[in-house]
Amino acid sequence: MTEVLLESARGSLSEHGAFERLREGYAVTTTAFDAAVHVRAAGDAVSYRVVVTVPTLDAVVEGEEVAPVIREGWFETFERRVKHPGGATRIDPAEPVVTLDVDAGEVHVEIGFETTSPAKGTEDAKALVDFVEGTYLQGVVPGYDYRDPVAGLIQQAEDRSQGEGGPPI
Repeated sequence: MTEVLLESARGSLSEHGAFERLREGYAVTTTAFDAAVHVRAAGDAVSYRVVVTVPTLDAVVEGEEVAPVIREGWFETFERRVKHPGGATRIDPAEPVVTLDVDAGEVHVEIGFETTSPAKGTEDAKALVDFVEGTYLQGVVPGYDYRDPVAGLIQQAEDRSQGEGGPPI
């Protein structure tokens, strides 16, 4: 049974337009960040591991140094927000593990969950990646000039908001 579910999960991810098969796992092609989904058998279910890597604030600010208090506050706020995926999925994921790699200028977010429904697992994995991306964008600090990928994401948000009367993000 588990092997059938695992193959079904792999098929669901392969057929979904947001995922691309990697040597190990599936890259998420609909985000500007590095994101991947890994699946494995877990008893009578399939275990999903969603891994998203986002840049630290100071890694994407262009032309000036971010003050330590802003850097630290940004990370603490991002970490607190991303640990509560709440209603982003139909499943109840494990608490995200958030790690800061100061030297690389990256934050790694890992979220795991199990399901017996591979189709729902695929959608929930995608929703978790979208949740991390959205949480990141909520924390972009105004007043700085950003380089890609953040500059591109801000531009996309502004383009989508044209004519709708709301703020860009």
